[in-house]
Amino acid sequence: MHRPVLAAFAATALLGGTALAQPAMNFPPPAMNPAALPAGHYVSDPHHTALIMRVRHMSMTYSTFRMNKVDASFDYDPAHPTASKVTATIDANSFDQGDAKISDTFAKEFLGADKNPTITFSSTSIKVIKGAHGTMTGDLTLEGVTKPVTLDVTFDGSRPAGGMGPARAGFSAKGVVKRSDFGKLAMPDAIVGDNVDVTLEIEFTKAS
Repeated sequence: MHRPVLAAFAATALLGGTALAQPAMNFPPPAMNPAALPAGHYVSDPHHTALIMRVRHMSMTYSTFRMNKVDASFDYDPAHPTASKVTATIDANSFDQGDAKISDTFAKEFLGADKNPTITFSSTSIKVIKGAHGTMTGDLTLEGVTKPVTLDVTFDGSRPAGGMGPARAGFSAKGVVKRSDFGKLAMPDAIVGDNVDVTLEIEFTKAS
């Protein structure tokens, strides 16, 4: 074995030796029973929150977009989970298509971000369908127009407070928003579809 290769191998072994000697972290699976989540006020973790939108383009493919600034919160009582009140605020100017210039244009054209920079959602009812699955209906306000929207929600688990910080809970939600409900059909449906598929992956931390 050539000396440079041998030296690199030895250095790697020495540097990694300490890490390899560390005991495996005891990281049990999350609790899947919502009753295990402590009561309190929860806020979204911006580093583990994603709002993705998908819309049909020219009746051929789907264009995918992301909203980069989403703030959500809810108050939770494990004895009355369906009484939880969920609110969310989305910065319409955080619309991200992958190109800064196009994203800015689309934010104004499709979301009216220049005149109504804030999109809001406020839940009005929560229903448990089975186990960790349910639905959440709420009022979505987009460009000054408010319409009811229903999302299919999955509780992805929770973790108690401890070495990883405060108690956490994860949720996934999916739904469809019709552009025509908010007066957004400036472009023909054949170019930009009316239905916008919405997917939300969000992790909450207990704030109080």
